[in-house]
Amino acid sequence: AERYLKRCSELEPDNSKWFAELGHLYRLSKSGKAFEAFEAALTKTADRKRYYLLSDLAKAAIDAGKFEKAKKYAVMLLESSVERPGGGWNYGNAVHHGNLVLGHVALHDDQLAEAEAYLLRAGKTPGSPQLNSFGPNMSLALALLKRDRSNAVIEYLKLCGKFWKKSTTDAWIKEIEEGRTPIFGGNLRY
Repeated sequence: AERYLKRCSELEPDNSKWFAELGHLYRLSKSGKAFEAFEAALTKTADRKRYYLLSDLAKAAIDAGKFEKAKKYAVMLLESSVERPGGGWNYGNAVHHGNLVLGHVALHDDQLAEAEAYLLRAGKTPGSPQLNSFGPNMSLALALLKRDRSNAVIEYLKLCGKFWKKSTTDAWIKEIEEGRTPIFGGNLRY
């Protein structure tokens, strides 16, 4: 797939689609190349469509250890979501992922209270078609659990129970209250 997508990007160097697809492919393999691919896609994307790439780009920047860029793109994502009339179908995703990325940046800077605040802002999303189906991203919550910050994680899960499977969030809360760390599975990548 990588070879074909690279060839497509050579044949159509101004088509952002090929660079975005490369970014998705690289993120699946946790490759640092995802950030460069998404950033290239952003430069080739028309203004009104850039909004939809910012979430992937900000998350890829975190994966690549580019925290200043992650912060820049997360802020752009959140600002873009406010500018959209009614927020659009992606509004809930933007609120969720933008705040989670800013939380990871804060955690990287050892700003635990700030990271917790971003986690709770992420949980205040109204949901989205994707979040309502697949659930919340739990990567920041797990990182905070590892730092003994369970109260914020429990509050986050209560907020997420409003748009996703309350039975699952309640089960995770119970495990945390019993001193165990839940197995979040795919919710660490969504």
